Amino acid sequence: MGCRRTRAEIKAWSTATDGEKMAILARLPERAAAETRLLSEGGS
Repeated sequence: MGCRRTRAEIKAWSTATDGEKMAILARLPERAAAETRLLSEGGS
C-alpha cells in the first residue's frame, strides 16, 4: 500500500518545513479514501 505520498513529496520530505510536512500529511486521508473508492468500484 505504501505511505500514499507522491514521489515528489517523498523526495522533498527531508528538506520540507514543518508546515509543508503538515500540509502533505493533511492530504493523505483523502488519497486513502479515493483509493478505497476506486477499489470498491472495481477500478473503473
